[in-house]
Amino acid sequence: MSNKAMNRQKGFTLVEIMAAISLTVIIMAFVAQAFQAGVDSWTNAGNRTDLMQSGRYLISRISSDLQNSYLSQTNTSCYFQGDSAGVHCVVPGGVWGFQTIEYRYDPGYRAVFRAATDDPENPPDLSYLDESFLDGVQKLTFRYYDATRKTWLDFWDSRQVEARLPDLVEIRLSLQPSQSEDPAYDFPPTAVKLMVRQLQRGSRLGR
Repeated sequence: MSNKAMNRQKGFTLVEIMAAISLTVIIMAFVAQAFQAGVDSWTNAGNRTDLMQSGRYLISRISSDLQNSYLSQTNTSCYFQGDSAGVHCVVPGGVWGFQTIEYRYDPGYRAVFRAATDDPENPPDLSYLDESFLDGVQKLTFRYYDATRKTWLDFWDSRQVEARLPDLVEIRLSLQPSQSEDPAYDFPPTAVKLMVRQLQRGSRLGR
C-alpha cells in the first residue's frame, strides 16, 4: 500500500468532523440543561425551606400573643376582637405593663401586618411584621371557638360576648412566593387555647 493511501486512511473527512462537533454540542447542551435543573431544584428547595420557617415563626408569634391575651372588667379599651382577617388583643408588656396588639392580613399586598401600642385608648398603627412575609402570604384566616355554644365563629368581640375570651382561636396560613410556579403550601390548622385572664383593678388599664 502506498504512503498516499495510508495518509488518506489516517485522516478524518469534513463530514466526520462536523458530525463529531454536532454530537459534542448536543451532549454539552444536555449536560448544561441537567446542571441548570439541579441548580433550580436546589434553589427552590432552599426558598421553600425559608418560606416554611417564616410561616412557622409567624404562627408562633401570633399564638404567643393570643395565649397572653387579657381582658378588663373596668376598662372598655382593654378588649379582644377578631374577625376572619385579623385580631386585636391586649398582652403584658410596654411602659404601663400592657400593650395593645393588632394583626391584620392584607390580600392586596399579600402581607401580614402587626402593630403594638402602649396606649389602649388609641388603636395601633399597622406596620410590617417582617419583610419576608411581603411576597409570600397567600392566605391567613382566623376562627373563634365558643365552647358554650360548641360552635366556630368568624367574628368575636369580648365587649359583646359576655366579656370573655374565645376558648380557642384557629389560625390557617398558606404561603407561596410571588415568583414561584409551585403550588401554595398550606400549613396544618393551628388551634390556640386562650387562658382566662382578667386585669387587676389596681393596674393602669384596669382603672
